[in-house]
Order: sequence, then C-alpha cells, then structure tokens
Amino acid sequence: MTGRLVYVVGPSGAGKDSVLEYARARLPADAGIIFARRFITRPPAAAGEQHIPVSAGQFKRIAGDHGLALQWNANGLCYGIGREIRHWMDLGFHVIVNGSREYLPSASAKFPDLVVISITAPMDAIRARLQQRGRENAAEVGRRIMRAESLVLPAGPEVLTIVNDGALKAAGEQLRDLLINLGQTTTA
Repeated sequence: MTGRLVYVVGPSGAGKDSVLEYARARLPADAGIIFARRFITRPPAAAGEQHIPVSAGQFKRIAGDHGLALQWNANGLCYGIGREIRHWMDLGFHVIVNGSREYLPSASAKFPDLVVISITAPMDAIRARLQQRGRENAAEVGRRIMRAESLVLPAGPEVLTIVNDGALKAAGEQLRDLLINLGQTTTA
C-alpha cells in the first residue's frame, strides 16, 4: 500500500501554519499521517512554522546532493522538502507538505496522485494577520497581498478548500477531519 502526498497551499496570512498545527496536534497517533518539515532559508521563529532553518549555501548543497524531493523559491526565500517523503509514502503513510501555489504544477508532475488542500481567508483578514505577525514591513506586506490576489491555482488536481475566516478551531477541525478520512485510505 502506498501513501499519498497532501499538498497544502494558501497565501501568506491565510493561517496555514496555525491550521496545520491545530490539526497535527489533534490527529490520533495511528492516523497514518506524517507532517514533513520544510527546509527554509529563514532563521527559526518563536511562533509559526517549526521549519529547518538553513543558509542559502546549505540549501544549495542539500539540493545539489539530491536531498530534496520538492524545492521552490517564494518571497525571497528557498523552500525544500526532503526526499525521505518518498520512503514514508512507500511505507503507506500519507505525507502532509506545506507547499507553494506557484510550485503546484511541478509538485503534481512529480506526484500525480497528490491531494491539494487550499487554506484561504478573506483578503482583509490576510492583511491584518500579516501586519500582526510583524515579520514583514509595510512594503513586504503589500507585495504578499498582491501575490495573494494574483496567484490562482492552476487547473489539474482536485482542490479541497478550507476558508479560515473564523475561529481557528473551525478550520483546524475541518482539516483534521479531511486528514483522518484520507488516513483511512491508501492506494494499492
């Protein structure tokens, strides 16, 4: 039995990290699901995604050694997912990846049966969240808003959408339920 890649996308400020963490913390241990950590050329942060911080040089070496199954650039940073995800899927686990909308065509070419989950929110909520997290200055927030408005998911795989416009619990439970249902199935 083979697991599937669950490719979670959404604009900065939609609350992807919070919704993913909420669902991860509430999944049963035997759900058959693994959350992949991303390599990111960004220092660690006290809040938000618990990524693997690397320098640009380290990222280049990992990618050059074929250590990444997926890699992309966005918002001036490099992102990567380790090649171990293929092994996990071969063992029957479904693997959750916090991905990029722009990179989706490449990801679906590498993993044709991937499941896409889009976490989104109204644009005013996205702007407020970006300002509140304080990671970007006003110009960077403006660029992220423009990117959020301009990027549309490409045609291809089916997309399941979660609108994170209320309490975190509502979107988090919706994602948890989707993942539990997926965890009960594998492909032959």
